[in-house]
Parts: sequence; structure tokens; C-alpha cells
Amino acid sequence: INFSKGGLTTRSWLTSEYGLAKLLADGNKCNAYIISLGVNDANNLGAGYLGTSSDINVEDPSQNADTYYGNYGKIISAIKALQPKAKIFLTTIPETASQYKDFNTAVSTIATIFTDTYVIDLASNANIDKFKLGFVASQRRAGHYNSIGYKYIGETIYKLLGNYMYLNNSDFSQIE
Repeated sequence: INFSKGGLTTRSWLTSEYGLAKLLADGNKCNAYIISLGVNDANNLGAGYLGTSSDINVEDPSQNADTYYGNYGKIISAIKALQPKAKIFLTTIPETASQYKDFNTAVSTIATIFTDTYVIDLASNANIDKFKLGFVASQRRAGHYNSIGYKYIGETIYKLLGNYMYLNNSDFSQIE
């Protein structure tokens, strides 16, 4: 189930009919979730929106700050409230530009705060040159990929997710 649309930030995801509202709709429970947020946060809200890990209150997410950390924490908390045993995979931004570095660090930090939450590190593990140069990079239109570019990203995430589950199989042994 796709709980998104183009242009969402962690802040706008929480109020979008495509984000939290769709997540909470009947019949939309999943056993695993992949969260890929951050590009629009970095580009549109900037470094001042980032915050710190102390912006996350796991016990009472309504107390989370209105920052990247705090709102990301609200999203994960909403998933955990809906489906406590779900596995949650957070992807880093598959770019090496400096404006994304702190957002990618935040994703890795956030994953350590929650149980059953893992990082698919596209920034380090994916072939970054394919995103920045050559055929895949040429599939960008106004900052977004076309279907061919997104197909490559999807296949990359699928491969890295499978590798992660294989290498950490004890975390996933109870999932059929």
C-alpha cells in the first residue's frame, strides 16, 4: 500500500489524506513498512527543521517537537500503535550532497530509538553514481524520477532489503 504522494515532508505526511489518514484507514495494516522521507524536508524546510533525537518522546509522541526528528518519530509511533510487531525500514536519501548528510544521519539515529526499525542505507550501499550520472540520472524530470528511474530505486531497495533480512535472519524468522 502506498501511503504517500509526491512533495510530502515528515510534517505534511502527518496531515495528508495520503499519509497518516490513509495509514489509519480500515484494512491498511501491514506487517512491514518502508519509509522514504527526507528529500523534501531538506530541500523545502532546510537544516533548521532538522532538530535532534531529543525531539522524540517514545512514550508520548504528541509531545514530539515539530522537527524532522520529532515528526519522523510521530510517524513511526503511529505505525507501532497500529501494528506493534511490524518491521519498519527507513531509507536514507540516495544522494551525497551536503544538504542531505545530516538528514541521513538522523534516519540512522531514529532507527536506534525504536524497536524493529532498520535502516536501508541507500546513500552508502546503493550505487550512487547510477543515481547521479548516466542512464538513471537522465530519468529525472524537475527533480523527480520518471517510472524507469523509480523502478531502479524500487529494485535497489528490494535487493538491499532482502540482503538485510538474510544477514539478520533472526530478526525475521517469525515472519512467513
